[in-house]
Amino acid sequence: MSLFQRLRDALGLNEEYEEYYYPDEETVQEPYLEEDHSSRRKALPSNVIGLPGLMMEVILMQPRSFEEIPDAVTALRERKAIILNLNYMDVDQAQRCADYVAGGA
Repeated sequence: MSLFQRLRDALGLNEEYEEYYYPDEETVQEPYLEEDHSSRRKALPSNVIGLPGLMMEVILMQPRSFEEIPDAVTALRERKAIILNLNYMDVDQAQRCADYVAGGA
C-alpha cells in the first residue's frame, strides 16, 4: 500500500459508499411553498450610490456608415457615455468602427 493510499484511508477519502435501494419505500413529496421575494428585496440595502450634482448624459447611436463614428469619439471626449448599436452595419465595418472608437477613447 502506498503512502498516498494510507493517507487517504486515514482522512476517510477512500470510503466506498453503497447505496441501498428498497423498492417498497415511497418518496414523499412535500407541497411547494412559494416564497415572498418582495420583502427580501426591500430588506436588502441598495448598492447604488447617487452622486449629487453630477448629471451623466447617455447617448444612443445607431450609425449606418463609418462617417458617423467621429461623433461618438467626440461624445466620449466630452465625458459622455455612449451606446453604439452596430446592428445596421456590415460585420467588417462594425469591427472597424469599434476599433476606431476604442482607439479614440
